[in-house]
Amino acid sequence: MPVPKFDPAAAGKGRGALGIALNLVIALLVVMLAVVTSATVKEGKLDLQSVKSLVTPAPDFTANDISNGLYETKMGRPVFYVRGLAKNRSSSAARIRVRAELLDGETLLRSAEVVAGVPPSPEELHLLAAPDEVKGLIARGAAKAPAVEAGASSPFLVPFAEYPPDLKAFRVRVSATRDGEATAAAQ
Repeated sequence: MPVPKFDPAAAGKGRGALGIALNLVIALLVVMLAVVTSATVKEGKLDLQSVKSLVTPAPDFTANDISNGLYETKMGRPVFYVRGLAKNRSSSAARIRVRAELLDGETLLRSAEVVAGVPPSPEELHLLAAPDEVKGLIARGAAKAPAVEAGASSPFLVPFAEYPPDLKAFRVRVSATRDGEATAAAQ
């Protein structure tokens, strides 16, 4: 009986295909584990943005340390604000545009944009006597806003003179892009 000859090329092809399949299965399991962990951390709530953020590269510009609240003003109604830090993760200095959106589910109710760098002070917000003065306040801040160096962060404050009466029922989404680009939504 003849002894079969060993063909190393054929054996290598089989191992290569098996290795690729095994790597794909492991990658799928890692993604599934991350999705389950994310849902657990968010009390069982899982949205498309969370899943998408697991498999897409980090954006060049992000909004971090986000908080919100109300400032009293002279117009008799408080201004709702969203504030935080805009981070430049790109390789060059850039002005960063921040967009805040008030959402009812996925329905956009209101949005506003500012350029990070020179947020209005509590005193400037308090001096607002009419809702249309908010646009001027945003424009003055944008005119003074410097470029944010690569790897650095800059403060922002997005004011809303008009907003829904029951803010607890709505969601805030904040995104950041290079000033002059279309704003990409992020959570």
